[in-house]
Parts: sequence; structure tokens; C-alpha cells
Amino acid sequence: MKLKPINAAIALSIAAGTATFAANATEIDNELVQRVGENVIITDESGETLIKAAGNQGNTIEDNDVLLGALDFTTINSPLQGTENLTANRQLTGLFATQIVSQTDTGSDSTSAGGTTFNIIDFDMGAAGAVFWTTNFAGIDTLVDNTFGAGTWASVGGSTMGFLFDDSRNTGTIFDRTGGLSELADASDGLLRAIVGFSDVDDYWIARGPDDVTAFGTGSTLEELGGFAFGLSFLAENFAVDFADTVPAPEGLGFIGSPYAPNPNPDVQFFGNGDLLARGSVPGQGDFAVYNRVDVTVAPTAVPEPGVLALASIGLIGLGAARRRKFGTA
Repeated sequence: MKLKPINAAIALSIAAGTATFAANATEIDNELVQRVGENVIITDESGETLIKAAGNQGNTIEDNDVLLGALDFTTINSPLQGTENLTANRQLTGLFATQIVSQTDTGSDSTSAGGTTFNIIDFDMGAAGAVFWTTNFAGIDTLVDNTFGAGTWASVGGSTMGFLFDDSRNTGTIFDRTGGLSELADASDGLLRAIVGFSDVDDYWIARGPDDVTAFGTGSTLEELGGFAFGLSFLAENFAVDFADTVPAPEGLGFIGSPYAPNPNPDVQFFGNGDLLARGSVPGQGDFAVYNRVDVTVAPTAVPEPGVLALASIGLIGLGAARRRKFGTA
């Protein structure tokens, strides 16, 4: 498996209207508004690549390495409203970056269908840092400040784990995780809607899986080689709803006994768990070292102003006065 670090900064286009985007709700807002009061599950497909820290070498994941990825949320589901496809006209995509803080060998080994035997490791992951983002995505700091107000990046950049973008599905802008690292640009070419990351002691990102990324290059169809779980806060967002702190359901975490397991009852706004998949788990052969499948849960709680529910349902609401800004501590 070839590891392909980012060799040059990826320029993010900064649209002149980004700062006032909240004046126009999209179908994403419409879906969230209809599901106020429910736990909403958004399912994504994503891929990630390993960025080696200075002095680290080879295929093995080491402390301070960064896993950089792009994602595409494909469906939204809630008990009352059911499931809708998010990719018909609008797409909700994102970037994420997690830095390896520390790791512990579980003492167990596993063998993939391709015959590779690898160590199973518990990983504790933290924010990659503001410098990582601004180095690899030129203009991200300006984009954040243009969208959420001057000084936002200085406040949240150091604790940022990921960005969510909202975009029309036009030719040349559709994210496809099988396309490899070129898809990082398509995942971030939309309008910035939210920043997620660490803001309090309940937030976490943990994983269990191979310490050698070559294990993910020898799998077979639908082979799952590990898993991960996270609970984050909205550091800044401009959706048509608020999001409640919610206690994640224990199902699927699979980290019992991990030294990095979170508080048994964490209150978080943006949480999920998912699978680390072998390359054979998806069609095509891209440059991502690892493929993921994850369910993210959010709990939309309130519409900003009276009348928003009716207006947002036809996608014509003006949200300028109701724009929400939630800043975490860097």
C-alpha cells in the first residue's frame, strides 16, 4: 500500500457570499428541521490517508502521525421521518483529521482475508492542530472567519477535528471516496456549514485496529479490520436548528476495556461509530489507505425563530438574523 502524504497545500475557494450563507436554507436544513426532537442518524462513506509526522517512517502508525480523510454523508434517518437520500440534489461532505496521541497494544493479533497478520492496537486520537489545517488547506482560516466571524479560527483552530460542507451535486463537484486523494478538493468545495471538535472533557475520538496500514490493502469484499468511535462538539455551525447534548448509545462502541474509553455517559453533540474497511470493501482503487463506514448521530432541538419550520420546508427561509455561532476553547 502506497502512503501518499499531502505534498502541496490544497486551496479552498472562498466564495464572496460565504459569510451570508445562512440567509439561504438548503435541503439539508429542511431535513433537520423536520426531525427536530428526534435522534437523527446520518450515514457516511469515507476514506483516509496516513500523513507521517517528522521523523516517523514506514507503514506503521506512530505517535503524532495524522490520519486525514474526506467523507460523504449519503442518507439521513430518524424514527418518525424514516430514511431519505441526501445525494439527490444537495450533498453534505466533510474533511477530518485526527492525530495519534498515544497507543496501546491489546496483546491480540488478527489475520485478514488476504493473509496479513497484524497487531490490534487501541488508539487515542486528538486534534491535528491549527498549523496542520492551514498548511495543508490554504485559506481554511480565512474561510472560517468569513463564515463565522473574525477571530473564530484563532478560537477553534487548535481543537478542530473536522469541517462539514454543503454543496449542490454539479458535475465535477461530486465527492466519490474511490477517487482517492483528489477527492479532498471535492469534499471541501461547498459552503462551510459547521466545525466539529473538542470543547469539553466529554469529547473523545478512539479507535481499535491494525497498526500497519498495509493490512487494509489485502482485504476482501466487506472485510472489517477495525472500528472507531467519537463524540465531539459543534465549535461553530450555521444550520437552521440547534443541537442538543446527547448520551451515545453503547451499541457499536466495542471499546470495553480500552484505556481510552470515554466517560460511560458522555454528553456530546456529534457522535458516531463505524468500521475500518479493507480496500476490497468498496469498488474501485483509489489512493486512500483506509476506507470507513460510519453512522453519525445528532439531536436537532429547536428552530431559531417562529415560522421557520414552515418556511424551511420549502427551502426559502432567511436565516441571517437567526444564525448560530458556537465557539469552543482552542
